[in-house]
Amino acid sequence: MPSAHAAISFSIFTSVAFVTEHLLITILVFIMAIMVSESRIRMGIHTIWEITNGSLLGMLITILVFQIYT
Repeated sequence: MPSAHAAISFSIFTSVAFVTEHLLITILVFIMAIMVSESRIRMGIHTIWEITNGSLLGMLITILVFQIYT
């Protein structure tokens, strides 16, 4: 089962990357997404495979939504 926390955090990262032109903000949000995902692994809630799947799922859905509505 993919990690919903990873999916949401990487979805937010992808949205910010599309919307903002500030590289620093994009990098900070990416670091936040990594930290959220890392905390799921460290607490033993998800595996790296589940985090990877959740991250990719969140990013792909967000890209799809941006492609449809913009």
